[in-house]
Amino acid sequence: MKIPYRISILAVAALFAACSGGGKETAPGFSEPAALTADSIAIGQIIDPFQWTSVGGHCVILGKSTEKALHVYSFPDFEYRYSALTRGQGPGELGPYAFIIPGDVSSGRLFLHERLTSNALSEFSVSDTELSLCGEPAIQKGSLICVTQDTLVVKEKKRYKEEKCYTTLESTEHPGMELDSMVNYNIYKIKESANSISIFKMNAPFYLCKDDTIVMAYKDTRRLDFSDISKGKFKTFKTLGDNSTLKELESRITDMGNGMWSFGGQGEFFAAADASADYIYVLLCRYSPEHPDDMSKKSSSVLVYDWKGNEVRRFDLDKYVNMMVADRKTGNLFCYDSALDFERVYVYRPNI
Repeated sequence: MKIPYRISILAVAALFAACSGGGKETAPGFSEPAALTADSIAIGQIIDPFQWTSVGGHCVILGKSTEKALHVYSFPDFEYRYSALTRGQGPGELGPYAFIIPGDVSSGRLFLHERLTSNALSEFSVSDTELSLCGEPAIQKGSLICVTQDTLVVKEKKRYKEEKCYTTLESTEHPGMELDSMVNYNIYKIKESANSISIFKMNAPFYLCKDDTIVMAYKDTRRLDFSDISKGKFKTFKTLGDNSTLKELESRITDMGNGMWSFGGQGEFFAAADASADYIYVLLCRYSPEHPDDMSKKSSSVLVYDWKGNEVRRFDLDKYVNMMVADRKTGNLFCYDSALDFERVYVYRPNI
């Protein structure tokens, strides 16, 4: 398959709550937050979601253990349509290490990458009735997250001996040829013993792509970097939130023993990020570091930005949720708490 798109990185971010980093005020430019109350939609299917994404008026969910791997719902009512792709190693089946690779916010395509096995990147169109393969799969090695227009590949490379993570630009015409690279703020700590090695990952970013713009929203430090890659180089044109250096971030890490580290913080973290053609939506979650399981001390907000990096609005939600996907046509947000069974989604309709 020849893909006339630019592919952006995958940083496999944790789906659940984690300690957050300290630093500057998360949203200093926002006006007084507006309250949002959710509508509730019951889910009639038994699904244990691993990933979900918005594709051309549909929500596509990749389940963890269901026989059919993908489950398709239609916006704006989140109506169940069908399930597709049997799990397995045979022709037309989806392997065990497949990931959804979200597309450019306007692409209208679903991308699946089978990592660690075939490295096949498959492109699908999604309708109310079927999932259709578009051409032959392309071979793309490395970790991917977003497929956007033009001919650059953005990947993430981990250099464990340095305990650093790099984001690199490559040309699709010359795979493996780096055009540019930069150290990102995804932190790795490594501990080796005689029989094992422990790798602890902190501050994983969410990535969003539109045309020539990549946005990186760092989970633990609540930092956002807006970069232009139109010239085949990373040109960061705006940074919001905690702008600590990598060395300063590493100084906050505490070795807890047994191959575990703590990234001290203030009880806030970015739990999810999604976007439409006009806006970027970042889900901010709060908890009590002293009582992390106390639901009465948990809350969620949505921070809205435009693609130029301007703060637009802040919405405080009436429920604690840590998963979010956006209907890119209406801007409605569909959310749930991953600690609970997937029995209903909550719909928020921000008025921007």
